[in-house]
Amino acid sequence: MTTSSSRRPYRVFGAVALLGASLALTGCGAGSAGVTADSEPISTTGPATEECAGVSVVVEFGSLDIDGITECVDTDEPITAVQAFELASVELTEGQAFPGSICRVGGAPAADLQLSYSGQSYTEDCTAMGPVWAYWGLFVDLGNGWDYAQEGAATQQVEPGQGIAFSWQFGDTTEPQLPAA
Repeated sequence: MTTSSSRRPYRVFGAVALLGASLALTGCGAGSAGVTADSEPISTTGPATEECAGVSVVVEFGSLDIDGITECVDTDEPITAVQAFELASVELTEGQAFPGSICRVGGAPAADLQLSYSGQSYTEDCTAMGPVWAYWGLFVDLGNGWDYAQEGAATQQVEPGQGIAFSWQFGDTTEPQLPAA
């Protein structure tokens, strides 16, 4: 999927549609050292779920420098993204500003991590929406490769053979940083 400067990436908000259609959320985090943006977007064209009969659950931490998570959730019926992450034992932290918004995935970014990009700094406290250059993107793979989810995590449905992913978007977010898995 390609985006242009006239079409901003979606921000993930579990049950709340913000800015029109799709959603994604900010994050910031842990450690006294800061994180700076200089990574290239990762893209993949193939489905992430080839070896998973249930729902493939992926977390890409990107510049947060944490090992990614890939799990296969055993289900024979459609489930929501939130249910898939819960079944994969991936903790989602809801932001306070927008009910259902996700500000942390698997504890990242931690509350004391200062993120810096283009002369700006930010620390995620999950009380307000963060900057457009630091957020969790929610992606689905319905069998044709990864694309931004059209709904928030609380309502986005995935079926067996499909995949759901949170991928850390950081820096120049005009092109999505798609899950590699």
